[in-house]
Formats: sequence, C-alpha cells, structure tokens
Amino acid sequence: MDYGWLRAEYDAAFDRLRAAHSELQSIRQQLSPDKMAEEAARQRVDQAMDVYRACRTNLADFLISRQPADFQHRGIWTIGTNRRTAGSKDSDPGCGDEVRVLAHRLWEDAGRPMGSAEAHWYRAEELLRSGQ
Repeated sequence: MDYGWLRAEYDAAFDRLRAAHSELQSIRQQLSPDKMAEEAARQRVDQAMDVYRACRTNLADFLISRQPADFQHRGIWTIGTNRRTAGSKDSDPGCGDEVRVLAHRLWEDAGRPMGSAEAHWYRAEELLRSGQ
C-alpha cells in the first residue's frame, strides 16, 4: 500500500460519510420526517462512519510507521498528545488520555456533531485545567 492509494480511500470514505450525514440532516429537517427513512439514513451514516474510521486508521498507521524518531520533538503533534505537558518531565502520563476520554464524552453529550472535534478537545483541556 502506498500513501496515494490510502489517502484516496480516506477521501472517498469521508465524502461518503458527508453525503450520508447530509441526507440524514435533510430528512430530519422535514416538517414530518418519515421515521423509516430517517432510520435507514441513520444506518447509512453508521456504515459510512465505520468505513471512514477504518480508512482513517489505515492512513494513520501508514503515516506513523514512516515518521522519524524525533517527530514530536520537532513540534509536530500526534492525536491524543497533551500539548501543554508533552515532553515535560513533570507531565502526568495519563493526561493526554484523560483529555481524549473527556473530549469524547463531551462530543457524545452534544449529540455527536460532525466537525466539532477541536472544540470538544479544547473544552476538555479547559475543564481538566480548572479541575471541574
């Protein structure tokens, strides 16, 4: 496998997910949405999300396997890294995981909106910093 092929698969999966999500949103915005059509659209979103996640994981694994040993030390961050404490000697080893878990929980509580990952990540960091 090469990067170009994996990236094309990822992009296609994202496009299918976006189309399925748009279809579901369109059905939900109707005055009297057809519940069966809505459920079928929700299943297509779930299936598209599964394919998207698999493609994203494949692409990430490919990129991670080819990164230089000093990748993070050059200021390039990987997903799940706590930017505030990464590389510091007094950092809590579970801190990045805590942020990730809390961000995911915030996203779930918000109804899993697409395109809000950064907002939930920063909110989780803020909550953990303030001790809430």
